[in-house]
Amino acid sequence: ARGPAVAGAFAPSPPARAPPPVPALPPLALLSRYLDPECYTLDNAGDYRGTAATTLSGWPCQKWSAQEPHRHAFVPRALGGRGAGADGDNGAGGEDDGGLGAHNYCRSVGHRGATGPWCFTTAPRRPAWDYCDVGPRMRSCAE
Repeated sequence: ARGPAVAGAFAPSPPARAPPPVPALPPLALLSRYLDPECYTLDNAGDYRGTAATTLSGWPCQKWSAQEPHRHAFVPRALGGRGAGADGDNGAGGEDDGGLGAHNYCRSVGHRGATGPWCFTTAPRRPAWDYCDVGPRMRSCAE
């Protein structure tokens, strides 16, 4: 059985909550990489995340996730490999895979990456790898 109603027995409504703050925008340099992935600022193009996929010798690049025609250790961590540092040099530092993935884009990883972006070729034998032309380095990607 319920007891008698008591005046003021209802608890007041909690105050209205303010909406959560709007997250800050990423730095312009980071945002501009997504706006123009062909832009890079490091001397060795270690920050290049564009889509160039042809070597200086004219060969299309082999996918980093593929092991044919050339076997290699530069398999992205997400696919069970050791990533950008597969040759003993961590190439891009930390846990970054240096832009490797299930694609055939030129990247500046490992000891070859000290000079510039490269990829394994689709040539049946030689050259197994070659450097790529990814255009000039920019002072800033925010320009």
